Amino acid sequence: MDWESDDEQARPFDCEKYDTATSDSAGASTPTHVIVQRQLNDVILSQRAAVERIKNDTTICLKEKFIPRELYNETVRNFEAEKRDKFVSREDYKNIKRQLQEQQLDNAKTKAALQDVTEKLEFAQGKIEMLTKQIEREKAAYQKSFSLLKVKTIKESTKNVALETKCSEVEKKKKQQENILESKDKEIESLEKRLKAQDDIYKKQLGEMSVKLQQELYIAKTLDDKGSSRGGKSSKSVPSSKSRKL
Repeated sequence: MDWESDDEQARPFDCEKYDTATSDSAGASTPTHVIVQRQLNDVILSQRAAVERIKNDTTICLKEKFIPRELYNETVRNFEAEKRDKFVSREDYKNIKRQLQEQQLDNAKTKAALQDVTEKLEFAQGKIEMLTKQIEREKAAYQKSFSLLKVKTIKESTKNVALETKCSEVEKKKKQQENILESKDKEIESLEKRLKAQDDIYKKQLGEMSVKLQQELYIAKTLDDKGSSRGGKSSKSVPSSKSRKL
């Protein structure tokens, strides 16, 4: 930066401008300060060229030893993504390892329990097979008993049908007898009514006859009393109440 400021201060003393200015005065000698100025300009130009070379060398060196920030950021992002995809933290690894060990322990316990359950299952299967055979034997015996019972039931059913038929006939006869008895009862009731009516008639007739007999007895007694007063002859001619009653 100091060289650039010196260059800007030296620009009013450019050699080309000085040559143009001094070329107008023909035959004049070159002053000392002009020569010094020209040398100073040459030094400045050489320093500027050196600075440019240093800049170029520095740029090349930076390009060789450093990378652009965008590329760096992209590289960092790619690395972070790859780290998330391909790597895990040590703490997560320890947790997963502990979980794996616990799962292996659980698997060992489950395997032992499965072995125990398998043994129990085999024992149960053997028992089931034994019970199945026993059930088959009982089933065969039951089927045999059922067949015998079925035959017996058919016989009993046939017998029951015969008994039902006989019962139906008896019931029919009973119904007929009941009808006959009912008619007889009605006839007896009718006869009882007739007998009662006749009894009433007979009682009435007996009552009338009793009254008539009493009258006759009274008349006969009266006549006897009159005849006894007239003498024995008259009494013989009048019949007694007993003979008259007979």
